[in-house]
Amino acid sequence: MRGAETIDKYIALPQQEAFDIEYWLLEEAKLQRMPAEKELARLVELKETRTVRWNTATALHQAASDWVLRGVPANCVIETVED
Repeated sequence: MRGAETIDKYIALPQQEAFDIEYWLLEEAKLQRMPAEKELARLVELKETRTVRWNTATALHQAASDWVLRGVPANCVIETVED
């Protein structure tokens, strides 16, 4: 660095930018060490997620149907919920 300012003005990188550069290099290295993704792995995960959601919706539908057929349970209050 000695003598560099005779050629041009030296300006250091901001600390955050230096961190971002080093962090990205570490992230890239970590990604390269990861094992290759198995074939169709994302489709299997999607299928499992859809199955769980379908089962949840089916259970909710069954519970709502039972509730309608048997009537409103005692001490039950129906409230409107706004987001």
